[in-house]
Amino acid sequence: MTTTTSAPVDSFFRATNAHDSAALLATFAQDAVLYNADEGTYRGHQDIKVWDDKEFVGAQCTVAVQDTITTGKGEIIVTGDTRGTFPGGQIILYFLFTVEDDLITALTIHH
Repeated sequence: MTTTTSAPVDSFFRATNAHDSAALLATFAQDAVLYNADEGTYRGHQDIKVWDDKEFVGAQCTVAVQDTITTGKGEIIVTGDTRGTFPGGQIILYFLFTVEDDLITALTIHH
């Protein structure tokens, strides 16, 4: 896996690829917001776990990071070749992370 310039983002992808829901959730701030373009908005650990159980680790996703851009605003944009047991089995996804105090505070995912 290609690494990004952010420890929590790297941890997010390591947890995803290891199918480790607890480790994935630990990368998020308690009040984090996750927006999945196909599924809607999830707020806080409890909602993000619901998303993860269904859409990400629950779908046995793995992500091969293809490209990373770091903005000057604490944002990291990652392009990832995502594979799993979801319909179609493979998709290129774009992840926009906002990181503060070594935790993900916001994540937008779209294709």
